[in-house]
Amino acid sequence: MKIVIDSNILFSALLSSDNRFRSLLYLSKHTFYSCNFLFVEIFKHKDKIKAISKLSENEILTQLGNIVSKIHFINEETIPREIFNRAHSLCKDTDENDTPFIALSMFLDAYLLTGDKELVKGLEKKGFDKIISLKKLEKI
Repeated sequence: MKIVIDSNILFSALLSSDNRFRSLLYLSKHTFYSCNFLFVEIFKHKDKIKAISKLSENEILTQLGNIVSKIHFINEETIPREIFNRAHSLCKDTDENDTPFIALSMFLDAYLLTGDKELVKGLEKKGFDKIISLKKLEKI
């Protein structure tokens, strides 16, 4: 199964010492994807990640390197504009920053894995149902 992860999931993987997603990522038969915008989000929140995780910068970078080595990154510029526009219309009322992740999910016909409950509610309300929870993914 193809799974697109958003920044919310990556942040959880970095911030939690006992992390289910990290375990799933390393042991899974699924293929994980994200877009290059994920790196923008990480850089934007790097000080917060460091403060919350209480890890050194080297520990964070090592952990980040291990995680991203299991993810296939797609340049969002390869996603057709019409898909990007549809994704934007789906999430503009919740969080426009999620547009690239939703667009990638649509482009790849993949499930979106996010921990953002407001985003999930907003997407489902607009008919986007290719969303999978971590709990459900662990059972597959």
